[in-house]
Amino acid sequence: MFIKQNSEGRIKTMPNKRIIKILLSVILCGAFTIPALAQVTPGERLGIQASPETPGAFEQVTLQLSGYGIDIDRLHTSWYVNDKLELAGIGKKKFSFTTKGVGSPSTVRVLVRSGTAGVISKTLVFSPAEVDLLWEAIDSYTPPFYRGKALATPQATISVTAIPNMTAPGKSPLGIKDVVYKWKRNFSYADFYDQSGYGNNYVFFKKDPLKKTDTITVEASSFDGTLKTVKNIDLPSYDPKVILYEHRPLEGILYEHAVGDTFTMQNKEVLISAEPYFFSVKDKDSSNISYAWLLDNKQVADTESDKKSELALRTEGGSGQARVSLRVTHVTKILQFLEQSFTINFGETSGTSFGF
Repeated sequence: MFIKQNSEGRIKTMPNKRIIKILLSVILCGAFTIPALAQVTPGERLGIQASPETPGAFEQVTLQLSGYGIDIDRLHTSWYVNDKLELAGIGKKKFSFTTKGVGSPSTVRVLVRSGTAGVISKTLVFSPAEVDLLWEAIDSYTPPFYRGKALATPQATISVTAIPNMTAPGKSPLGIKDVVYKWKRNFSYADFYDQSGYGNNYVFFKKDPLKKTDTITVEASSFDGTLKTVKNIDLPSYDPKVILYEHRPLEGILYEHAVGDTFTMQNKEVLISAEPYFFSVKDKDSSNISYAWLLDNKQVADTESDKKSELALRTEGGSGQARVSLRVTHVTKILQFLEQSFTINFGETSGTSFGF
């Protein structure tokens, strides 16, 4: 029974019939909102797993067929590539083929003959695409005329650039900036979320000092998603190196002959120059790098050279040996440091001393 207060303040009851009608109306309306159960069509009963999922040009692809509610092992299966029959037989649920070049798609169609469901088919189109990854340690120091690659040391800044090779059938190749790039670092999107997107074909990051190797992944795809390819590159960390050379006033630094464990002075004066390979500096005499020269474990306060990466030595008669050591340290990147030393032989007459 429904209770209602009238205008005179008195309480009166309403019949239950009206309430019942309202409740029935609500229930009937709600009944029509119950969704119908989804039905599986014959084509949806087949699943195909491709390995690799995004093959490149002239790459072998293996397809594995699976079924929903049907026993594929007992059914006749036919595989077609570009409408040409390649494999047929009972239980043929695994098939391999080789893709064509970039811009040449391969259409794979599989037919499964079932006595109850008839002929069930599934079609996949593989359009090969490729992407190359180029990396550079942009703050890694190498001396002039060095022919090798500047390596990445811990805490170095690295750039990775993607160069795609993607062509839709019958169209011109996509430009570098016409591609959507999704970048990962060590299989995570988190570090490169802001650097991913349309036209973003490069990323920057600093080498993790706690990881010996960083894995960089890029997924490059066309704007409409019909072309897609994935590429990984492993970037290991290398230790910096300090190599010592003789610096002659008229000939320059003798890069072709490094100073070994023992060095013999052929003149009364010699200038030793240090090259801090792969330290994160643009200039070896940068304020971000420090040099500590030692002679028989005693630090040399200053040198006659105006460069702190060089040490001038001069004999003042006599002969003997001395141990020359060098400690090189990056000021802000503490994992970039190294020590180098060698024994120097000098003089042939009596009396032994060095001048600096």
